[in-house]
Amino acid sequence: MRYLTVFLLCFFFPPLGGFASVRAFDFLEATHLVDLRQGSSLSARVSVIWGVSTGEKGEKYAIAPSFKLGLLYGIRSWGKGRLTIKAYHVFSGALREKTCSADYGEIAGVREVNCRLAASPMAPEETLRFNFNEKPEDRNFISIEYRKEF
Repeated sequence: MRYLTVFLLCFFFPPLGGFASVRAFDFLEATHLVDLRQGSSLSARVSVIWGVSTGEKGEKYAIAPSFKLGLLYGIRSWGKGRLTIKAYHVFSGALREKTCSADYGEIAGVREVNCRLAASPMAPEETLRFNFNEKPEDRNFISIEYRKEF
């Protein structure tokens, strides 16, 4: 939340006294800012859910940047009940596992393999089909929730 506050302050107010404007947006490129999710009210009952992710990269995997967009609709019903309908879709954000090179010595030489299965009894080329290349599990989400206080 503090990064969003800093971003809004830097965006709407010019840098004052000695504050380096070149450094104002460095936090957007930092690896610790991975996910930003927000809701914006359109009316008393309807909100837009949106978010961005910068993705993530490691030595053996990569998660693509993504964008989330959805709606939240809430109805206060009789008494102290509330019905909420929430739906969103995540664009991009796939997890891709990278291959590794393994040296099997005189038996098979250096081969491309799945990093997690390099030491398994499977043939090196068989392990490659187990590399992840998956879309986010929650890329399509719909929920209907009813809460009643008593």
